[in-house]
Amino acid sequence: MKKNNRKISKWDIMYWLTALVPFIISVCFYNRLPDLVPTHWGTDNVADGYSSRNMAAFGIPAFMFLMAVMVNVIYRIDPKRENISRSRELKQITRWFVVLLAVMVQFVIVLSGIGVDINVGSMVSIPIALMFVAAGNYLPKCRQK
Repeated sequence: MKKNNRKISKWDIMYWLTALVPFIISVCFYNRLPDLVPTHWGTDNVADGYSSRNMAAFGIPAFMFLMAVMVNVIYRIDPKRENISRSRELKQITRWFVVLLAVMVQFVIVLSGIGVDINVGSMVSIPIALMFVAAGNYLPKCRQK
């Protein structure tokens, strides 16, 4: 097995610190959250699903942090990781999308929980659309093997 002597870059540190931001948001606003916090919205932008304060503040960020860990682990254990390394931009788009989505989702949950009226549909769909635009820009430059 080939040993990986990869150094930790400032971007890696910034990535993992960003992955922790949802927890920081939750700690800052925890006392202001109600016992039941909106965590799901219908197409009419009305909350139709609720979670306990602890689940909304720490369970959802923990799940999103686990997703960030899994994305990085999958990149490392993938048998075709050399191909992924050739498309570094697409790899970085994917990695950063997961953590930035986690930050945005936690902002939406907390702001909604403390009573701020926000358009959840726009807050979610615009970043997802931007991710597809960015990925679509780099996909034609990737070689398939």
